[in-house]
Amino acid sequence: MVNQEEFELKLRFMRILWTNGYFVRHEVPIFNPNYSTEIQDITDIDVFGIKLDYTFSRELTFCECKTGKNISAYEIIFWLSGIKNHFNAHEAYFVKTDLNEEKYIDIAESAGVIPLSLNGLIKLE
Repeated sequence: MVNQEEFELKLRFMRILWTNGYFVRHEVPIFNPNYSTEIQDITDIDVFGIKLDYTFSRELTFCECKTGKNISAYEIIFWLSGIKNHFNAHEAYFVKTDLNEEKYIDIAESAGVIPLSLNGLIKLE
C-alpha cells in the first residue's frame, strides 16, 4: 500500500530537482549486476535525478523519503551513503518529516548525506 505522505514528499523533492534541470524518476529499482537469467531486485531509490552538462558529464542525485516513527535515521544515512558512493553520485538527501537535522548533521556530513526535515524541504522549495 502506498503511503500518501511519503509519496507527496517524493513528488516535492522531484519538483525541486526538475526545477534545477534534472531528469527525475521515483522508485527506481537497483538490480543485481551478475547478468544471469534471473534478475534480482536488490533495493530501490525513492527519488533519482540525473543532469547532463554541455560536455555530457552526468551529475546524479539521490533522495530517500520517510515519514514513519520507527525509522532508524542512522541506518538510512549509512545505506544511502553506500548507494551514493557505489554510483559515484554528486549528492544524496535523506528527507524525513520529523527529522532533527542537528542531531544527525555530523554523522550525515561525514557520510556524505544531506539530512532534511520537512522544514528543510520547505526552505529548498
